[in-house]
Amino acid sequence: FRSTTTSNGNIDVKAGGLITQNNDITAGSGTVYLTSSGAGITQGAAKITAQTLSLNAAGAINVNNANNDVTNVAARTTSGGITYQDATAVTVSSVAASASGNSPLTTGLDTTTSNGNIDVKAGGLITQNNDITAGTGTVYLTSSGAGITQGAAKITAQTLSLNAAGAINVNNANND
Repeated sequence: FRSTTTSNGNIDVKAGGLITQNNDITAGSGTVYLTSSGAGITQGAAKITAQTLSLNAAGAINVNNANNDVTNVAARTTSGGITYQDATAVTVSSVAASASGNSPLTTGLDTTTSNGNIDVKAGGLITQNNDITAGTGTVYLTSSGAGITQGAAKITAQTLSLNAAGAINVNNANND
């Protein structure tokens, strides 16, 4: 789709097939909802700038532009993995359903159904406030400019890889 900009409002896109982002999406302090009920979500050279980003797909989610800049992210796929990259700090959060009903409540990062890998890279601090669930997949968290910190949320995966320029505080007793 074409470049989409709103002055601090929400942007809500739903498709029955693959969503391919080739142009910038800018929502300011708003929320961007991308929902594909029949395939995945992929990103070209374009970036997403928003307060909050919610990704829901029936296929792999590859939103991997190093210039993305969101404060909060949540993503869920029923087939494939999740790859997300952010230029600055990012928080794994919960995102309420969109007002249109196109996008459901999304909590944390979830590939449980497909046991897909989850790979999050950030230029700043990665804060985990909601669960990251990969089933038998691998979770990769990489912060090139700061650390990784975990709140009360847990990580469930076969393998966990943590790499950070700063302190790594991932110590929830319920991690599995």
